[in-house]
Order: sequence, then C-alpha cells, then structure tokens
Amino acid sequence: MVDTLIVVRSHGRSVYPITRATWNLYHDSESGRPNLCLRVRASRDLVDATNDEEPWWEVNLIETGLQISSLVPAAEFTVPLGYDEARGGYVTNLYNQSVHAQTDQNVIQIVEVDGDRLRVRLDGLTIDCTYHEKSGTRHTYASVSLEAWFTHYSDGHRSFA
Repeated sequence: MVDTLIVVRSHGRSVYPITRATWNLYHDSESGRPNLCLRVRASRDLVDATNDEEPWWEVNLIETGLQISSLVPAAEFTVPLGYDEARGGYVTNLYNQSVHAQTDQNVIQIVEVDGDRLRVRLDGLTIDCTYHEKSGTRHTYASVSLEAWFTHYSDGHRSFA
C-alpha cells in the first residue's frame, strides 16, 4: 500500500503518493518548549495526470511536557491554528508549487510505533480559493489528510530521540 496525501477541494479530490515522511522531537529555540515536527513530501497527483503539483506539508506541535514517551499508539494532539501569534510565525505550512498556505484544525494521531518509526494519521484544513464579492471576501476550504509511516530525522536541532 502506498502512503498518500489526500487533498479534497471544492472542485475535486487529489491523491499524491508520499515520497518522504519524517518526524523529529526537539526543544524549540524560540519558545524553549518541545516541538514535534512532522514533514511530508509528495509526488504528482495519481488521479489527475495534468496536475503537476508536488506538495509538501509541515506541522509543528509545540507543547509543554511533550516527550518521546508521549508518542504512543492512540495518542492524539491538536494544532488548532497554523499561525502562532505568540511565536510570530507559522507552525504549519502547506506548499503546492509556488502557493504557500497554513493548515488549521490539525489533528495528529499516533496509530502505531515501530522503533523510531511512527505511523501517523494527520488531518487539517486549508484555504483553497479566495473570492472577492460585493458583500466581502469568501474563502473555500480544502481538507488535507494522510496516514503514513514517518521516519526519525535530525536536522541540526538537538533531538530527544
């Protein structure tokens, strides 16, 4: 079974095979709190051959008390907003070609643990399109979801693992 990133928009559903899914747990230098960083890269849409997007999604869960022992099957965490006012920056990023958007209402579920690999279910919402009308601005939303095996990585941050 190929792990996939699924984006459901008002005009249809896109299914992207995941080419890389990684996680790290480290101390966030800005907040001093633990940060679980989940990163996913995907390749071209399996449903629409003309869609040449290769999206990637990053979600950072910054939570006091979070530790490796917190990452167990059935554990669930939320990142309600993609922009963290206290940090003055984004904690989620969804990139499709040159378009960058945050994801909100993120739910992270640990499905399974196998050594330093985590099987994670991740769901969120992002703004898909913006329409300007006489009565104001209207947004349509897309749901973003996946279930995949994530491997541990370290990118220079002091990792817990």
